[in-house]
Amino acid sequence: MSILSLRKRMRGWGAKIIWGALIVIFVVGAFAGFGRMSSGGGRGSTASGGAPSVVARVNGEKILRDQFNQVVAWQLRNASMMGGGESVTSFISTKERVLEQLIDSSVKLQASKRERIRVRGRDIDDEVEKMATDDLRNAQMQTSSPKLFEREIRKKFGSLDAFKDTLRARYSREGVKEQVRLQKLEEKIKDRIHVDEKDYRESTARIKGHVLMVKPASEMLPPPGDKSKAKSQGPSKSVREAEAQRKAKDLLAQIKAGADFAKLAKENSDDPTTATKGGDLGEIGMGDRLYDYGKEFDKVAFKLKPGEVSNVFRGEDAYFIVKVEARRYNMPADYEQVTYKCLNTKCQNEWTAPRGAKTCPKCKQDKVRQVSEKKKDYVKGLESQRQDQEWRSYTEKLRDDARVDTLDPELKAAKKQSQGRWKSAVPLYLEALKYADGADPYIKSPAIRYNLAVLYRNENKLDEAVSQIKQAITVDDSPELRVQMAKLLRDKGQKKEAIEELKMAAEMAVDESPIHGVLSMLFRDLGQKDLAAREEKKASTQGPGGFGGFNMIPR
Repeated sequence: MSILSLRKRMRGWGAKIIWGALIVIFVVGAFAGFGRMSSGGGRGSTASGGAPSVVARVNGEKILRDQFNQVVAWQLRNASMMGGGESVTSFISTKERVLEQLIDSSVKLQASKRERIRVRGRDIDDEVEKMATDDLRNAQMQTSSPKLFEREIRKKFGSLDAFKDTLRARYSREGVKEQVRLQKLEEKIKDRIHVDEKDYRESTARIKGHVLMVKPASEMLPPPGDKSKAKSQGPSKSVREAEAQRKAKDLLAQIKAGADFAKLAKENSDDPTTATKGGDLGEIGMGDRLYDYGKEFDKVAFKLKPGEVSNVFRGEDAYFIVKVEARRYNMPADYEQVTYKCLNTKCQNEWTAPRGAKTCPKCKQDKVRQVSEKKKDYVKGLESQRQDQEWRSYTEKLRDDARVDTLDPELKAAKKQSQGRWKSAVPLYLEALKYADGADPYIKSPAIRYNLAVLYRNENKLDEAVSQIKQAITVDDSPELRVQMAKLLRDKGQKKEAIEELKMAAEMAVDESPIHGVLSMLFRDLGQKDLAAREEKKASTQGPGGFGGFNMIPR
């Protein structure tokens, strides 16, 4: 049954209450688990209409255009239901996010095969049932009357179970299978990490000590006017690294021979925050110096006992020596306490107290039960935190190691644009225009021309930028594009024409659009105080963040 036919069957005031909830779960269900890749050869390099049928390859596996467009459609529809909408200024950014999601899904699915993750039919059935139940519950929660919701569902479908059958049919079993596969992969990776009470105690450690940092010498740039092709006039990177390491080892030898650590640090350390204090770190906990010193610092420093000095080790951009003078554990005050619950049905009080409590402090009855131990809660919390860190590190490495080849010219251009490689992006956008406004509904010339205008504006090619916006307006005359035209005309010194463009944008914009805040600023910039005040009044109805989500050509 289609959404439209369902809507026709559910007329009346009761249906109006629940329709918003139903449309959400049907749309989401239709696209559940949209990560499917293709590793086959495909049927040619371009899709019907000319655009490449393969948007990108991830470690050799293809992301097909049909699949890519399906997710783009879902993203746009979801944004529309959440009160947003399709904007010519952010359309390509939406497509970029979709590609990133599909790349992320691809590398994880490939990893799940290497990890030999298996998904049974029963696993798919269980997940479908869970999704249908969750969607039904969420729909009920979104309505003003859950009872009315159930009554309407029973009236049209016979029962809630019959309605859930309709929901189940909306899910792609292949997509759900991939979703379950990714869940199992995450569980397997997280299960590598286990934390006990000793680990927790060590995580609370705080140390006092000193640090000595030796940084490799900076690369020397050629003198001004030197047109030689040499990247530097000094020693190579490997030589500079070796010199820094040698200096650190020499300082360590002096420390082991009895030299004063603080004196050597004050004279030789390259750490700007501690050198003047003789390398004094003060009291620090794990992660406090992560940004400055890198992950290796904690691994070394917190294993040292008071009085011990580390060997030379490589940290963040430097070589380090650490000396620990004192160590303590910052354990929670209630670590050894437990949580109890009163079994009196009229009381059911829960409280935390030392082990051995036998009386409820609220009702004074002695029927109590221990429900948890604080130490177990703390240990479990740390384990969960470290498991999340392990999963993040694992997925980040998957992405870093992935070979991604983007074939779609529009998306290639957007990538280069974000990297600041403007001149390389322009010809790719021009190539993408060949496929725009044709068979593929998601390759749109106004969005491409808007981005070309941004690039031309960055290079101060205002006439070219204006030309692109003009052509975009002939296809999609939107307030966003009129605003961009106004900015360009203002920069060209055509103030009168810029004001007229802003007036047209103001007439076209709906009352709830965040563009009114932008219009207010531009009118004021052009000396139109009355018009600015009018737009500011409209923008004030947006509340905090009313200007958000609207991209503009840079000033």
